[in-house]
Amino acid sequence: RSVEIQRDAGFRSRVYQANELQQLVPHLSSDGLEGGIFGPDDGFLDPHEMCTLLAQQVKKLGSEVFQFRKLLGAARTSGGYRLDTSKGPIGCDFVVNAAGAWAPR
Repeated sequence: RSVEIQRDAGFRSRVYQANELQQLVPHLSSDGLEGGIFGPDDGFLDPHEMCTLLAQQVKKLGSEVFQFRKLLGAARTSGGYRLDTSKGPIGCDFVVNAAGAWAPR
């Protein structure tokens, strides 16, 4: 069914056996794998590397990145925002919540 949905959306994909996937993607571990869906236009992203790259880029543009802090409270101020964190307050013009699955907390 997934392949059908993908085809309807314009993606080229099909179901492959584990040994076929191993040939297509040599670095793939096929241990315990029965098969999977693969498309010639598929790609992958390393989320950790992507976050590291984004942090480096925004720092180059003059922004600061604060990690490993628990957000205790947030408030709008006349000049932007005040964030109360487990490591002290932060004043800023803009806020980007990049907490992923923990964002609602």
